[in-house]
Amino acid sequence: MISFDKGKIIAVGKNVEIPVGAEKIDVAGKHIYPGLINAASNMGLNEIEAIRATNDIAETGRINSNVRT
Repeated sequence: MISFDKGKIIAVGKNVEIPVGAEKIDVAGKHIYPGLINAASNMGLNEIEAIRATNDIAETGRINSNVRT
C-alpha cells in the first residue's frame, strides 16, 4: 500500500491507513517508481570509445548503463 498526498508519497507499508474519500487504484502486477527517473537524461550513454572521434565528453558520467555489477 502506498499513500499519496498532493503528489507526494506520505506512507508505504502493509498497514497504511487509507484516508476517507481516498481514490483506490489496483496496481497489482505493476511496477511503481518514485520520480527519480529522468527519461531525457543522456547519463551513462557513452560510446565506450568504439570510434574515438565520437567520444563526446558530455555523455560520459559515473553511471554507465553498459556496465553490470
